[in-house]
Amino acid sequence: MGTPSADQCVRCHQHNMGGDTYAPNVAARSRGADRPRLLHAGAKRGTPYGADWDVHAAAGMDCLDCHTARGHKIARGTKGVDLVANDLPDVEVTCERCHGDQPHQGTALAAMYNMHTAKIACETCHIHRLFPDNMVSRDWSKPVFNEEEGIWVPTNVELSGDPAEAITYRWFNGLGTFMANALGDNPNGEGRYRALHTTPNQYWAPADTFDYAANYEKTFRPIADQGTSKIWPFKRFQAVMYEDLNNQGPYGGMLLPFDYATYYTTGDPVAAVAKAADSPIMRKMYGAMFKWYMMDDFMKYMAVDGWDTHFDIERIAPTPMRNEATLMINHAIQKTGRTCNECHSADGILDFDALGYSPDRAAQLRKPRF
Repeated sequence: MGTPSADQCVRCHQHNMGGDTYAPNVAARSRGADRPRLLHAGAKRGTPYGADWDVHAAAGMDCLDCHTARGHKIARGTKGVDLVANDLPDVEVTCERCHGDQPHQGTALAAMYNMHTAKIACETCHIHRLFPDNMVSRDWSKPVFNEEEGIWVPTNVELSGDPAEAITYRWFNGLGTFMANALGDNPNGEGRYRALHTTPNQYWAPADTFDYAANYEKTFRPIADQGTSKIWPFKRFQAVMYEDLNNQGPYGGMLLPFDYATYYTTGDPVAAVAKAADSPIMRKMYGAMFKWYMMDDFMKYMAVDGWDTHFDIERIAPTPMRNEATLMINHAIQKTGRTCNECHSADGILDFDALGYSPDRAAQLRKPRF
């Protein structure tokens, strides 16, 4: 018995129920170097914790050096866009905890770099790319048979580690929606930035008459304006999944889970949904207690008038997510940050218009610095 090492942590957390083709991972080598362990191809985060990908791993740091543990509870940090429970909500897991808010020292440009930390997260400059098997888009409605594994797997529509294809840069204040959409706002106060795409939902009949802009200002802007927002990098993720058509709204419908054993062995996604719908937690979710306790408020937040507890397997359909997920990426940190012109140029990584700057200000920010 002893304190877990990074190798032990990544046995599960590196592949995260997805691809495991990163060779240095101990778990990936469990079947031999030429046959990495796979459940289905495609890494969920694309930021392996290995010496050739992360400066902290190269320095020999273990996961618990940052993810502090107390009594078998492990800190995940106070910022997050997913539904993972936070064992230690009072413990930060941030770059600033070790490096401070003035991390650049000893160079002629240190003062200018430090000025950027007020609006730019460290990861924005120090994560250059994602692992090539990073999963950008997946279609669960079109399973294909994997001969080597002997199971049915979803179709990977797009895999890429290229930052132009795989990373999106958003204002983020540490809060998110239940669909892993980062919330935040441009601190210029001009109201030009919206954390959610507000294009009509083609799968929801009243979408053409719904006032997306007004609903965003009423529901999401107050949350996005909380705290301090910075520009963060997020892993883009889009998926086609099955939705409950009885519980749809302007921003999408209720995404339904699969019974994975059914999915992988039969290749029948509808049967896998039906099996999952019969699980105890789903029966409770479609019951009166969950409706009263949580689901009515949950749907109201998404601008839907109440939760319909009638589940009908005939009323499901595969549909794409209306707002692609923005998954946090905090590993694959490089010691050397990006150059100024990687952001400040006509083809830079930051879309200053989408980030809520006026046309004139965006044009200024696109001018090369050196």
